[in-house]
Amino acid sequence: MRIDDFHRSVKSQVENLSDRLDLISYMLDIPYSEVVSLNRDTVINSPLLDIVLSKINEGIPVAYITCRREFYGHEFYVDNGVLIPRVETEILVTEAIRIINDNKLLDKDVADLKVVDLFTGSGVVGITLLNEIRGLNVAVVDISDEALRVVKKNVNKFNVESRIEIVKLDLSVEINVENMLSDNDIILANPPYVSEEYYIDMVENLKHEPKIALVTKDNGLFYYNMLIYFLTQCRDRKILITEIGFDQSDYLKELCYNYGLTHYFLKDYLGINRVLVCSKG
Repeated sequence: MRIDDFHRSVKSQVENLSDRLDLISYMLDIPYSEVVSLNRDTVINSPLLDIVLSKINEGIPVAYITCRREFYGHEFYVDNGVLIPRVETEILVTEAIRIINDNKLLDKDVADLKVVDLFTGSGVVGITLLNEIRGLNVAVVDISDEALRVVKKNVNKFNVESRIEIVKLDLSVEINVENMLSDNDIILANPPYVSEEYYIDMVENLKHEPKIALVTKDNGLFYYNMLIYFLTQCRDRKILITEIGFDQSDYLKELCYNYGLTHYFLKDYLGINRVLVCSKG
């Protein structure tokens, strides 16, 4: 099959051009940067072609076909044991980097900061911080064995074994969340925040990604209620940076206000409040 034919045959299922180019890069085993310069008459002579076409027809996301996803300029390993990293989560990372580099906020040097990445999934948030900030150490936490398996692959890929602690922990248990907040200075979180009702409506788009990483109770607000409550119980100043759902900022704004927390929101590329930053004092 020629490259031009491939584009035409899968365009309805894979609308994003960069995703189609990434598939071609994967099948031909060449860098993505080289694909764009290939003649569209170039033949995709690869044993992976039929496999890729079959998976596309099944609706499997491109990242799960190629087992890779770019995040913050770095290529991470992903598979169907973890959520596919979204570009919106880069907003959380950028703000975390800004806060960590501004050590006046917590009056600690980078090497002394205790940073934890909760609900880490593939580990992209915590590992990206290690890639971007010299001297930082991070703990990453998840309950899923599948997720922690992917984390370990990415830890090895980026050679950050000496700077990261991998923790298996059930964050639906209150005492575990309380301990995580009390033991760390900066808490990063991208928790499940989809309600069961919304998930049922969106299941076709989300069905290939692990439900455990998407859905939670209390209309998607379960983990936010717990994180913010235990933030108020900490003696020392902590900073919570968390991704939120598109329709949750009004509730969380009121919650932070009622608890007397300093807080602000960061918008995503569509102008929607996507990241909440809050702290006590």
